[in-house]
Amino acid sequence: MSADDLWSLLYDEYLPFRLYSDHKQGVSVNQLAGSLGLPAPWIQERIEAARLCIERQERIKLPFCDFDDLRINQTRPF
Repeated sequence: MSADDLWSLLYDEYLPFRLYSDHKQGVSVNQLAGSLGLPAPWIQERIEAARLCIERQERIKLPFCDFDDLRINQTRPF
């Protein structure tokens, strides 16, 4: 699997990765929150958790929410 294939898979399957990727492309936290109907602080937490996982290779587990719980096709995690 190429790096591009992996990026596409993560983008399509995991909301935190999608949020991180879109934010890196210049979409603001408030724009992401508005488009998804989620609170901005929740969005910011997921972006930061994804950043730490991707950029620093740290495993992050947020209270009541793990990346495994955030598949795009699932309902909202709260």
